[in-house]
Amino acid sequence: ISKVTQMKAIPTMCNWSTFQNAPNKIYNVPVLMSVWIGAMNTEWMIERGGVEAFQDLAITRSRLLYDLIDNSDGFYNTFVNDEAFRSRMQVVFTIGTGSGRDHDLVEKFLEKANDELGWLDIRSHPLGLPSDAIRVTMYNHQTLETIKVVRDFMHEFQKEHFDRDMYSFEMPKDNRPAAMA
Repeated sequence: ISKVTQMKAIPTMCNWSTFQNAPNKIYNVPVLMSVWIGAMNTEWMIERGGVEAFQDLAITRSRLLYDLIDNSDGFYNTFVNDEAFRSRMQVVFTIGTGSGRDHDLVEKFLEKANDELGWLDIRSHPLGLPSDAIRVTMYNHQTLETIKVVRDFMHEFQKEHFDRDMYSFEMPKDNRPAAMA
């Protein structure tokens, strides 16, 4: 590899010419395990339809949850209401206002989802600090079926804890869990 064949825009950590010509070889070798795993992940995604397929999947998965939240008449609330700015990878929401009686419901939701069902990373704060938020993470490996289970759990939790004096809820027919259709 020479400076002539080395791309100029390539980052230092991937520039083999920099490593080869470094005095006393002071540059560290790139973390090849991360590069290899990144390549494997890229191949896995290409085999499943590439970026377009994963973008469609991300939109479909997030819509499942956002549609339920938006049609819960206030039982569930997101912190970002403009659809243009909503995450497709992490749906963050709370129950009602997230405080008082609603905070107790948030804790009950988290306890059931995290402790009883074994869902990981459901608490909004990554360190598990107390918060009024619930976070559902939907990275590329999450299947649509998994998110349907989450949606169905959310719907059942809402039915169980719904207070007609505080909220008025009717799930749209086209978004009902299969058991309710």
